[in-house]
Amino acid sequence: MKRILVALDDTEASQRVAHFVNDFFGRADYEVIGLNVSPAPVPWIPPVGYGEVYAFPVAPAGAASPDDVKEATSEAEEHAVQTVEEAGLDADEEYAAVGEVVGEITRAAVDHDVDLIVVGSHDKGAFKRFLVGSVSTTLVHEAPRPVLVVR
Repeated sequence: MKRILVALDDTEASQRVAHFVNDFFGRADYEVIGLNVSPAPVPWIPPVGYGEVYAFPVAPAGAASPDDVKEATSEAEEHAVQTVEEAGLDADEEYAAVGEVVGEITRAAVDHDVDLIVVGSHDKGAFKRFLVGSVSTTLVHEAPRPVLVVR
């Protein structure tokens, strides 16, 4: 049986990916794994004085308590299942990870011994892609498995 890892988030591009996988691969001897990666929480203002301001609800892993990390992971897992369901992907397994997105996708691909990684393209535009980067482009160059990018 072949295994396909489908990386999803809560965007329209992910819904297109889910529908593509359902339509293109169907249920023909494939096991589909839905993955949602939440970025690791990072402070966007250095800690000074009375506290810290974070872009995410918990502090970075180095500064966060184990309970905060567990809570963030639990919320990410719930969000992953919800995202996979809302996208309409007929997945055999859904799970979540918290961390650097490309690293977590490649780790999941190796851990689950998948044959193909499927991701969407958000078409951010050249300037935003230059500033923020592109998960799909980075995966194409760094992933240890074949990558299919759905536009």
